[in-house]
Amino acid sequence: GTASETRTSVGYRSPDGRRIVYQVTDHGLTTIWIADSTGQHSRQVTTDGFETFANNNLPWSPDSKWFAYESRRTGTSDIWIAPADSGAPRQLTHDVRNDYWPLWSPDGKWLAFLSDRGHQTDIWVVPAAGGSERRVTDDSLDEDLIGWRQGTLQLAYLTGQGTAGLWRMSVADGKETRLTPDSINPGFPMLSPDGSGGSGDIAVMPAAGGPIRIFFSGGSTSEYQWSPDSHKLAIVSDRAGTPDIWLVDLTTNKTTQLVNWPGYDRGVRWTADGTGIYFVSDHESRNADVWRVSVTGGEPVRITTSGNINTIVAHPGIKGLYAGTIQPDGSFH
Repeated sequence: GTASETRTSVGYRSPDGRRIVYQVTDHGLTTIWIADSTGQHSRQVTTDGFETFANNNLPWSPDSKWFAYESRRTGTSDIWIAPADSGAPRQLTHDVRNDYWPLWSPDGKWLAFLSDRGHQTDIWVVPAAGGSERRVTDDSLDEDLIGWRQGTLQLAYLTGQGTAGLWRMSVADGKETRLTPDSINPGFPMLSPDGSGGSGDIAVMPAAGGPIRIFFSGGSTSEYQWSPDSHKLAIVSDRAGTPDIWLVDLTTNKTTQLVNWPGYDRGVRWTADGTGIYFVSDHESRNADVWRVSVTGGEPVRITTSGNINTIVAHPGIKGLYAGTIQPDGSFH
């Protein structure tokens, strides 16, 4: 199709750094493609035109051999996985209602997902090798924002309407533990890379349960990202007037404003070694470019000059990042 009809989304790089998967939308139909890490030797994986990746979920299995996606070929969403090398995709869920947001377990043997079966949203798991889907939660409240605790078969998730609660559940025995009290209304929890915790204000708590500590308050916080070593948080907040980049060191309890200039900063992502933070800013361009700032402070460094950056994607332990761009005709690449 033409540039305005065919659009490629931001890709997802495999944990071993060898491949990238991405989705292509052509005349309203979306398919999944795979290529090597440089974008060469691309191969179309699906042909139905009803496939997509879950929002912000890394689709790759921990060993980089499989990737997961959602397909609506039957009219409702199901979970599928496909091999990185060769072979046919495999359908894992088959219910008549929607199954979505697949998330690999740390050992690569399970996928957790959300489903609206039974007229309510619950968490389910299914073996990556195939087999029966297993219900994890069963209540009238909606579950959301699921995450695996690293090195375990424990899931953390947000549940509830009105006053929400953050919970932890062991997939092995089904034991549930509420992590936050009724006095806390958590939103957008994010597990740290070592699985030790995370949750307005920015509050941090151990994933196993324990005291809640408020590390950042004041203004409106729109984003935050854990550092690779789980000791720091990069935050986008307007507490100083405009959305800028802040750093919170959980070890020293020190808060530092790393960027302080007019404009709109967003999309914080850590460098692979944890010494810097990438972000998108319109500070010197009509739209936006990628910048990098050191965690020790100093002037931010402009990385791109095209002025058309929309999003950036970085993966832990992998140098470099991918950028989504807005083209003059309005198409996204």
